[in-house]
Amino acid sequence: MMTSSRAEAYLGLPEWARRITRHVEVSFHESLLGTWRPDGTEADAPMVLELDSTAPSAQALLDTGQMRSGGTLVLGGLVAQGEVQGERHVDWDSGRIGLRLRFTGDDGQPYLLVGGWAPDPLAGGEPFRFRLEAADGAVAGHAVAHTARP
Repeated sequence: MMTSSRAEAYLGLPEWARRITRHVEVSFHESLLGTWRPDGTEADAPMVLELDSTAPSAQALLDTGQMRSGGTLVLGGLVAQGEVQGERHVDWDSGRIGLRLRFTGDDGQPYLLVGGWAPDPLAGGEPFRFRLEAADGAVAGHAVAHTARP
């Protein structure tokens, strides 16, 4: 069933399902594959992001769009395999998914991966787009990734 808003989605549920949505944790796993380019270079390097996102309940997710996220990240030349922690936000009005993930590079420096995905019905599979920021806020690179297909 396609709906145009979270309110329609919620109202479309039977009463028993609405009661459950207040108490049941929502979580899912996603795998993103792509490339990233360090700022000031012309060479792409591989990117792999394995991410688990969790909301305390379906109702909380519908109300706020917020989820906790954590997982692993590979950015060729910067992180062999590092842990990421952060937030995922769904904007129910636009359909945009935003991610803010913190990690430490193999160089010992903290970084922030900021970006997300916005639906584009004409593109037929819009990629996730990210900006990589160093601790001082300077742009350290950009990444483009797609959902991994089994």
